[in-house]
Amino acid sequence: MPPETDTRSAQTTRLHSPSKINLFLDVIKKRDDGFHELRTAFVEVDWCDEITLTEVGTRSASQPIAKLTVAGPFASGVPTDRRNLIQRALVALEKESGQVLPAYLIKLTKNVPHGAGLGAGSANAASVLRYVNATKELVSPETLSTIAGELGSDCAFFLNGGAAIGSGRGEMLEPIQTRPLLFVIAKPPYSISTKGAYAKLLPETFGTRSDESGLREWLSGEVDTIPELYNVFEDALDPLYPGLRRLRRVMAETGAVFAMITGSGSACFGCYEDEQLAKESRRRLQDEGYLAVIARTRNSDIEPARAN
Repeated sequence: MPPETDTRSAQTTRLHSPSKINLFLDVIKKRDDGFHELRTAFVEVDWCDEITLTEVGTRSASQPIAKLTVAGPFASGVPTDRRNLIQRALVALEKESGQVLPAYLIKLTKNVPHGAGLGAGSANAASVLRYVNATKELVSPETLSTIAGELGSDCAFFLNGGAAIGSGRGEMLEPIQTRPLLFVIAKPPYSISTKGAYAKLLPETFGTRSDESGLREWLSGEVDTIPELYNVFEDALDPLYPGLRRLRRVMAETGAVFAMITGSGSACFGCYEDEQLAKESRRRLQDEGYLAVIARTRNSDIEPARAN
C-alpha cells in the first residue's frame, strides 16, 4: 500500500480522459506475429472519464505506485490492480525512466463504458502517463510514445489525441486535420471482447476498402461528398449481434450522414450535420433502451459529454 499520508495539503489534479471513434477500420492482413495489419482513422471525442490524481509522498521501489479506486456509472468490472492500464503505465514509466515515482492516490470516475470500442481504458492510461511525465520530466516524448505503443495502439493515439491515421497495429500515427464533427454514440446492453472480435474476422473481408483519400478531403473541408467508409468488424459481428445493425439503422433514419461500428464494438456512432437531428436520434435510441450520448470532436474548452 502507498504510505499513509495526510492528503489535506496535497495537490490534487483533475484530468478529463476522452474517448475515440474510428471513422473507418480496414484490416489489411493477419501478420506472422499474430497481430493484424490495419489502417484506420482515429478521432478524439469529448465523452470523458474523469481522473483525480493526488501525490501523497515518497515510497520505496517495492511499494505500489498508486492506490486506485474506481467509481461512476461504468465502474463495475474495472480492475484496480495491475490489470488496469493506469497501473501498468505507471510501472512501465518508472522502469523506463529508472527513477522511483512518488506514491499517488488515483480516483477514476468511469463515465464511458468499457468493451465498447471507444478506447476509454487506453485514454485513462495515456492521460496519467502524459501528466506524470510532464510534471516529473522523466523521459523524452519519443520514449513516452514507445511506452504508450507497448500498452496498446489506442494508448499511443491518446498521447496526442486530435485526429490521426493509424497503421501497423494502429500504433503508427499520422496526425490529420479535421473539421468539427458532431456524433451520436450508442451502445447496446452488452460489451464485445476485442480479442473475441478479432477471432471472428473473415479473411475474405481483408484489404483496403475505405476511401482514405476522400476522407481526408472531406475532413479538411475540401469536398462535401461523404466518402465510402467501412469497418471490417461489421461483416463479422452483425450476424452475431443484430442490435448493432438496428443501432445504425435508427441513426440513418434520423439523418446521420454515415453510421458504423467504432473499433471492434459494441458501440456504434452516427455523424450528423444538424444538432436537432442528433437530439432526435439520441431520444429514439434511448427510448429503445440503448445508452446514447451526443459527442463532438474534442476541444478542451467545452464541457465533456454526459450519458443523458
